[in-house]
Amino acid sequence: MKTTEVRRRFLPAPWSIMLIYSSTPERAVVGHVRVRSVQRMTADALWSSRGDRTLLSRAELDSYAGDRTTLHAIDVEDPVTWATPIPLTMMRAMFGFNPPQNVARLSTEIAKKMIAIGNGY
Repeated sequence: MKTTEVRRRFLPAPWSIMLIYSSTPERAVVGHVRVRSVQRMTADALWSSRGDRTLLSRAELDSYAGDRTTLHAIDVEDPVTWATPIPLTMMRAMFGFNPPQNVARLSTEIAKKMIAIGNGY
């Protein structure tokens, strides 16, 4: 099970919930996870401490890192797959939101509404 997400760039804390957007083929927010910790580290340190939790091969991690000297290891837990994914068209219409290439911070109000819709409330 993947419990560490790897990012080249990441917004600073505070984080508690991270929504999961699936770009292909769904093009929808499909669930959320609780963020346990975010640490900035070298690819070598990340591989040594969390490589098995990323579901990446070492070659994939190195390719993703490119020329970056550090990466962000986002340790997550309590994954929830939503009964009702929120498609990109609905996110744009209801919230004026376009998913970024990397990460974006949502207001607590929008995040709560999206989680409620996704959970069928």
